[in-house]
Parts: sequence; structure tokens; C-alpha cells
Amino acid sequence: MTAQPETRPLSSDTYLQLCRLSIAITQIVFLRGCKNYTFCHLIDGQILLLSKTLKYYEQLLTHQGFVRPNKSYLLNTRYVLEYTPIEIVMCTHERVGISRRKRNRNSDFYTVLQTKIV
Repeated sequence: MTAQPETRPLSSDTYLQLCRLSIAITQIVFLRGCKNYTFCHLIDGQILLLSKTLKYYEQLLTHQGFVRPNKSYLLNTRYVLEYTPIEIVMCTHERVGISRRKRNRNSDFYTVLQTKIV
């Protein structure tokens, strides 16, 4: 039985307990899933290896301005530089592809992405 994350919305100054560190949500640029692990990329360039799946963090962070453009990434919309129908460019110049099902301009994914990016 896997642990279920708390699904209540987190405030913008909330810290997320990762590894043995408390990381401010605003410091997370993106999360990248790799099988049953997740790599957390921070704004200062650090990369943390986490032992939970990307789905676990998606349930926690969706209400905090994070979007999931494909099965491997969870992006913080605060750090999106630009996006096209096929990819998103992050402030770290990481290019993340958008899955075929989410490429439709009328999809819920684009609605969320447009409202979150200022």
C-alpha cells in the first residue's frame, strides 16, 4: 500500500519535505520522473533524487501552478519562458515536449498553462 499525499492546497510560502530537506515550492523549477524515482531540479542548479513517483508529487503540486505536459515531467509555470504547441522552454533552457493528446489548443492543459503564465 502506497502512502497517499495530502491533497489540500498548499500556500505559496509552503515548504515541501524532500529527502531530509525542507524546500520552498517556489524553488522547484521542474520534476522529472524516471521509473519509481523523481529528480527534483531546483532554481539554484541542485538536483535531488527522490524515492517517490512523479504521480505522488503531481497530486501535491497541481494546485500550486505545476503542469504535467507529458508522462515524465511536472513543470512549475513560474519558470516557463515560452511555449509552442509542441514544446515548453524553461528558464534553465530545458526543452520539454508536450504529449500528442495535450497538443490540441482547446485542451484543458493549454487553458491551465495560459492562465498560470503571466
